Amino acid sequence: MTNKSIANLELTHADWRHWLTALLPSHFTRGFAAHHDDLWDWLWNIQLGQTPQPGAFIAIWPRGAGKSTNAEAACACFAARLTRRYGLYVSGTQAQADKHVQTVADMLGAEAVETHYPDAARRKVNKYGHSLGWRRNRLHTHGGFVLDALGLDVTSRGLKSGNQRPDFLIIDDVDSKHDTASEVRRKIEVLTHTIIPAGSRDLAILGIQNLIHRNSVFAQLADTRAEFLLNRAISGPFPALNNFAYEQQDSRYVITSGEPTWEGQSVADCERELNRIGPAAFEAECQQHTKGSTIGAVFPQYNEVYHVITWSEFATFYSDMARDRYGRPRIPPAWHLGRAQDWGTTVQHPCATVWLAKPTKGHQLWDSVFVYREMLFPEYPNPMTMEVSPLKVGQAIVDVERDWMESSRMVLSLMSHEATAALNTYNNDMPPGYKLRFSKWKPDRLAGIAQLQNYLQIIDPTRSHPFRPHLLGRPRLYLIVDDAQGALIRDDAWQPRLGAHARLAAASRVLFLQRHAASAGRHRLDRTPAHRCAWSGSSSRRAPGLSLPPVGRRPREGTPGQDLRRHDRPAPGAGRPLLPAPGPDDRKRSHPPGTAGTPPPGEHS
Repeated sequence: MTNKSIANLELTHADWRHWLTALLPSHFTRGFAAHHDDLWDWLWNIQLGQTPQPGAFIAIWPRGAGKSTNAEAACACFAARLTRRYGLYVSGTQAQADKHVQTVADMLGAEAVETHYPDAARRKVNKYGHSLGWRRNRLHTHGGFVLDALGLDVTSRGLKSGNQRPDFLIIDDVDSKHDTASEVRRKIEVLTHTIIPAGSRDLAILGIQNLIHRNSVFAQLADTRAEFLLNRAISGPFPALNNFAYEQQDSRYVITSGEPTWEGQSVADCERELNRIGPAAFEAECQQHTKGSTIGAVFPQYNEVYHVITWSEFATFYSDMARDRYGRPRIPPAWHLGRAQDWGTTVQHPCATVWLAKPTKGHQLWDSVFVYREMLFPEYPNPMTMEVSPLKVGQAIVDVERDWMESSRMVLSLMSHEATAALNTYNNDMPPGYKLRFSKWKPDRLAGIAQLQNYLQIIDPTRSHPFRPHLLGRPRLYLIVDDAQGALIRDDAWQPRLGAHARLAAASRVLFLQRHAASAGRHRLDRTPAHRCAWSGSSSRRAPGLSLPPVGRRPREGTPGQDLRRHDRPAPGAGRPLLPAPGPDDRKRSHPPGTAGTPPPGEHS
């Protein structure tokens, strides 16, 4: 055995710190943080033909923390040690992916790598001496290692190298600041329908990115909304500086406090970056604060910490009137109720029904509206049946309203104007015991947006939130959810989040209400017998129904920041109230534990 092969063998079995600093000294000069240790401990233990545990490592690190450098070095490590044979380097665009692959090529061409791993530094050639792959979007080494660049903006086909499926996958720079919700969905679909399924059984996945916005692919991986890569380790999100504060002095910004999370990104480095890109970009890119509204959001005022409350919080505030005889939370009997439906029959356009409640005048928060239930057919997220008929939906509506005797209190019952057949079934063809009344309307597609924005706006900034006293200010539209969906915990390193299904359910209620607010904003509601709604657009008389009253206070700009995270729990099934309604045997049961009422935390009128 030659001296070179002996040195190569010793280096192969050295720890990863020695390996990186010896072979790639120009890339690793500033030491390693705890999150670097976690990543490389996972990478170093990957063996050829074996499935790593966990199968995916998701690193959510700040800008300047060496994200791409570590991901590219991981590829060089696989190529040199041959612990993986064929990989994909996936980025948001093909140009980005190509640049990363070229950097890996430069790493493999380093003098130390060529000395210790000559087969990794040389390109593979055929019998005629022609290169089999050493171009901008593919590396094919003499040792048999292959790395392909792949952008999510191009069509990906034939994700194989000969008969070899990818056994490792790097996901780097896939999110963009200006990604819309539909673009995020498209990227997730490409990853989950095309790229990840193309991998081998022992596929190892490294995802690395900073947070771009609160609904990005990596944001959903971080807060468990993502329903893929469930066998994953999450590293981060970490800020560049803990306890960060800054102030403006003359014509520059000065960091007044902060502890670096990595020695390679010092306070001086952060201050330079702060002055180079500005406070807003620094907060987003380096501190990973993504509390701002989504780019292009119709309702930028929406903040689940303020607008989503739990049944327990609701019942605690309203005390005995919001509990039944067994102590279970409910909508107070004296309140006005309404329901609205957008008819549909497919997963893409389901039949969606929401229920709303409005306190009568004299009750606390009488100027507010509470959305307390939704129903979807086909069910979400896992449809139990694709059969959607007016009879089936109508019976489900009547059944779910029986226990609280809601039908006699409905002063508003609207459905989409095009659903004439469904409307006729509801009004005329329901079986005995399932009487149901709806009226249809035809709002403009933009009507109602202003009213909902008005109700989502935070007001009373000097007073405590009625349901969460540690917050200042309150909205006038609340979404009531099950306790498991909406409970808040404090976390100094993260920000408010809802669980996957709870977030979608709450957001869908707001978007759904947009379509129904037009009529409430243009008309007054007169309550008439037998669920009949009489609209009087020119009347000046104020009716007691669910019409949205005018704003009487000056709206507040923005919302105070809070470091809060929601527990992630599955949402209750579609077609059921968020709080289980009492059944026929409830007279024999005692109320659930922990539901006794307590005095409300404050007075709001």
